[in-house]
Amino acid sequence: MEALGMIETLGYIGAVEALDVSLKSANVEFAGCELIGGGLVTIKVTGDVGAVNASIEAAEAAVHKVGKLISSFVIPKPADEVFEIFCEHREKAASKNDLKQEAASENETVQAKEKIIVPTEDEVKKQDKSEALFKMRQELEKMKVVELRNLARQMDLNSLTRKDIKFAKKRQLIKAILDHYTRRSK
Repeated sequence: MEALGMIETLGYIGAVEALDVSLKSANVEFAGCELIGGGLVTIKVTGDVGAVNASIEAAEAAVHKVGKLISSFVIPKPADEVFEIFCEHREKAASKNDLKQEAASENETVQAKEKIIVPTEDEVKKQDKSEALFKMRQELEKMKVVELRNLARQMDLNSLTRKDIKFAKKRQLIKAILDHYTRRSK
């Protein structure tokens, strides 16, 4: 039998104390901590119904010594969907299992491939250049226009004058920088 216990405090210290006492007082598992806002913090624990009840009662008593208790609640035998909504550790465990299964299936497919195609040196060079240009374009797209203008001035581009750089738009600057790079790398 599983239960979900929640205790909400005002302040993080009270929440830490509640969690500490709750985990020490009964056989329960930490299910998550949620920072609500305005200083409200919710701690969630799971376990047997009796254990969760005992741990939440102990946590209530401990919070009154350190901070302010807002509310506490125990849901005995909640539906699985409730656990999916409220419990972080179950989602992480499920995602870890999914990753392990994906890795195992990838290993099987890699082992199934017997024939390996080795690309020629020219293909590798072309691919490296295109990958480098793609990565460079992504980095340039992330930059602000001011940063791109400063970079263009530092590179001393032949295709744009200082006045053109001053009034150029982001796309023009990126194109000029990439053109300069491709001409230089030939």
